[in-house]
Amino acid sequence: MNEADELFLSRWYAVRSLLGDKWVPAVLMAVSAGPLRRVEILSTIRSYSLSVEWSNRLDVLHDSILTKVLKKLTDEGLLTRSQKSEVFPPHVSYGLTPAARDFVSAMSAVVDWAGRHEQVIVRARAVRDGVADVDWHGEAESQR
Repeated sequence: MNEADELFLSRWYAVRSLLGDKWVPAVLMAVSAGPLRRVEILSTIRSYSLSVEWSNRLDVLHDSILTKVLKKLTDEGLLTRSQKSEVFPPHVSYGLTPAARDFVSAMSAVVDWAGRHEQVIVRARAVRDGVADVDWHGEAESQR
């Protein structure tokens, strides 16, 4: 492996670590149109029909988990936290940092790839769920 490959892989795994929490993409997408308050982020994400980890059940984001994810993303420099103290209760909103905005934009290429190669996603899910076998040619076949 050469240094360029090693650097590429190192950065790839760093990005993967940023996305380690299953709710990070949903939070980033929720605030991608502009800053939102915590309750607005929660409402937006709950309005999505998400089966986050390839299960057949819909995942529901709980308030306590959102609080932890917002803190994590703020601490890591992906979200800004703005507070208006002149109102009661204080108005706190979260928005994307320039780096996060750039990241969401870059991820659109990956999402586009997933759309163009949906059969790969479907096949991988079937193999992981144990509803397909992979023959020696590397092609998935449905179990009968």
